[in-house]
Amino acid sequence: AIKTTASVCTSHVSDVMHTSVLASVHASRLGEEKLVKYVSDTVINSTTASLSDVLAPRTVLIEEVCNSVETIDKITMEQEKVLENIAHEHTRLAKEGISDVIAKEDAFNVEISNKYLEDLSTLKDTLENEKGTLSSTASEALTCSALKTKQVKSNINGFTGDVMKVHSKPDPLPKKAIFEYSERLSFTP
Repeated sequence: AIKTTASVCTSHVSDVMHTSVLASVHASRLGEEKLVKYVSDTVINSTTASLSDVLAPRTVLIEEVCNSVETIDKITMEQEKVLENIAHEHTRLAKEGISDVIAKEDAFNVEISNKYLEDLSTLKDTLENEKGTLSSTASEALTCSALKTKQVKSNINGFTGDVMKVHSKPDPLPKKAIFEYSERLSFTP
């Protein structure tokens, strides 16, 4: 595009100069062929050569800038593709991670939590059965203890009443024996 613009610019300047020189020549009615030939051959050629000399370094610069822009555009496109690939990979990994977390949650809910709920239910049933057994055993032990306590109380009352006779008045004491003292005997009972 820039090369075409330089060429158009050169042609335009050449055309403008040529037209203006010809208009001046015709306007002044010089009509001399030498002047026209001089202007055509010398002025236009030197102007064209001068413009070409001025445009030559710019053309190289324009080509370098165009090449740099094309290189930057190419690198940008390549890096954009690399970034898209990285973004797609990160998205894929994130989706896999989310899927793994959901699968682990489901597995936990299905396998582990249900197992614990079953174990808790079994333990609850076992504890309730043990509670019932303990309650009946304790009730039997209390009943047996109460019966044995009554029996012990009866035995104690029987022993204290029948054998020891604690409820009846004691027998009167026999009269005290009076012993006389004898000096002849070494011992007096």
